[in-house]
Amino acid sequence: MKITRRELRQICESYLLHERVSQKQSSETEEEQESQSGPRSGPITSGKYPNDMIKLLEKEMDAVGITNQYGRIALLSVVAKESGLVPKSEKTYDKTSLSRIKEIWPWLGKKYSDAELEKIKKSTSPSDGNKKAGLGLFDIVYGAERPGNKSEKYGNTGPHDGSKYRGRGFNQITWKGTYKKYAELSGIDIVTNPDKLNDPTVAAKVTVKFLANRLKGKYNTVNPDFKSQEQAN
Repeated sequence: MKITRRELRQICESYLLHERVSQKQSSETEEEQESQSGPRSGPITSGKYPNDMIKLLEKEMDAVGITNQYGRIALLSVVAKESGLVPKSEKTYDKTSLSRIKEIWPWLGKKYSDAELEKIKKSTSPSDGNKKAGLGLFDIVYGAERPGNKSEKYGNTGPHDGSKYRGRGFNQITWKGTYKKYAELSGIDIVTNPDKLNDPTVAAKVTVKFLANRLKGKYNTVNPDFKSQEQAN
């Protein structure tokens, strides 16, 4: 799902409006205390996005110490772009045109004929008992056939790990190695049961851990002192 500039602006405006209203209703003493402890967040009220999911993400941001309002908006914007703020599994490509599939994975077009790709994009996988059409493609694009040894590098060493550890959750966590890393960081076993990542509570915890880890790696803190939305995005 793509998020447009207009939608991002609506997210920012809604979020910051809540901040302004909250501050106006607070006493001067409360405002002084808030400025000392850092900006707080409030729910986005846009009808486009589910407020219950936003609250779950905000709860996890509070838990890890992400309080900067611009950083929080940026995190929510990432999730809005990836999943529309609804945790889900990566969609299959069984009904996608071959031209689009080859645009995403150019190497497939070099390795397989169109007739072969037509079969592959609709193929099933033992990872779910050969039930869902299209999962077989993930065993190839996230598997050992992918150029660059990415499957080994990111932990997909089993023949059906590609479909088992395809994108899930709020921010489409992919690859077994990534599932293992965030299972350890969150304390939730999403390796044995990857579909847990589509549970909103689990998805919120893992998503915030994932993005907090990136912030810490880049800024040496999970709560950088962003001064503008442009800086945080």
